[in-house]
Amino acid sequence: MLTLCFLLLANGVASPSFEEAVLLAEVEGVQGVFAEDLDNDGLDDVVWVSPEGVTWSRSLGSGDFEAPALLDELLGFCTAVDMDGDGDLDVMGYGTWYEGAGDGSFTAHPFDAEAGSEDCWVDDLDGDGDLDVMYAEYWNPPAYWYANLGDGVFGPPEELPHAAGQDPRGWGVASGDLDGDGVVDVLTGIDADLGGGLTWAKGLGGGAFGEPSGVRVGGVGCETADLDGDGDVDVLSGAFWAENLGGAQFNDGQTIFDDHLAATAPFDFDGDGDLDIVMAGNDGPLGWFEFDNGAYGGIHEVSGELSGWVEVALGDLDNDGRVDILTGERLSGEVALYLQGDEDGTRCGCSASTGAGGWVLGLMLAVLRRRRGAVARWSEPA
Repeated sequence: MLTLCFLLLANGVASPSFEEAVLLAEVEGVQGVFAEDLDNDGLDDVVWVSPEGVTWSRSLGSGDFEAPALLDELLGFCTAVDMDGDGDLDVMGYGTWYEGAGDGSFTAHPFDAEAGSEDCWVDDLDGDGDLDVMYAEYWNPPAYWYANLGDGVFGPPEELPHAAGQDPRGWGVASGDLDGDGVVDVLTGIDADLGGGLTWAKGLGGGAFGEPSGVRVGGVGCETADLDGDGDVDVLSGAFWAENLGGAQFNDGQTIFDDHLAATAPFDFDGDGDLDIVMAGNDGPLGWFEFDNGAYGGIHEVSGELSGWVEVALGDLDNDGRVDILTGERLSGEVALYLQGDEDGTRCGCSASTGAGGWVLGLMLAVLRRRRGAVARWSEPA
């Protein structure tokens, strides 16, 4: 279990600092990075997707990793989650789920070879107690889902409600109880340049959904989380977020950073009970934005030397009880770690504890890790 360590000062919780990047690999065309415990040893391993396939580097603890190894069976990676309820992590890919043996080996179970290209998300969409999967596709249909029928079997694709647009192209999918009625709703992002936008559809129960309602134009991808800590589910899309005012009524939102292609990952870095955001622009710095007084402020820069089209993920990559940043740069091919230390740059020796607001790191990461992924086939950045 991951643990939480906050550095408490007389005036509150310290801001995190990060060491210079530790280069793990140079990979041509890296398309996604993930921090997941694939071998069930309690340590976050590093996973990346490229045209070669899905590669992982097993964590040895303390920020050290084994040499990268190709996971031969895996052609795409959405998230690591226990799909079959046997207690170890499986991998949901694109049209295939991979049953984990708990030691870093997997068995493929394909259900649709044509599924997905842009985004995916795993949740119990029909309320039957198991995990379903939905995909965004940059062709028609732009957003659809598959019901988990049990025993590793999935039903046929069913299209999700979405913005019509003149030529709908899917950028993102997510889910959450947006209107607070106890039923999962869905969120879809359709290319705004083609008349689309960010919309949500009310869950009616049993895998049925209502008509789409507009949130507004967002960025690339979409996800849901209680960003402001007020108890309801907000929306994040690229560098744009919109506050849920209650009952899925959204405000006009805020553009945090001027880059609609930005990659984001939310986490409460300063321990104040709301979610800050790690963000990497398409061609700009890597940093985190602090949530304060109802909005996100300026960037706390981690690195200004990224080469563009960057993917980000979060995890306790050195097993010290603090959340670190993992990046993959598609243009340079660098997969790198930014390890969190104290303000003076020293590392933290931590034990299992709760910090400000009662958060526990393992629980937070389990909830906040985006249930999305990357498929191992090359596509040029837009």
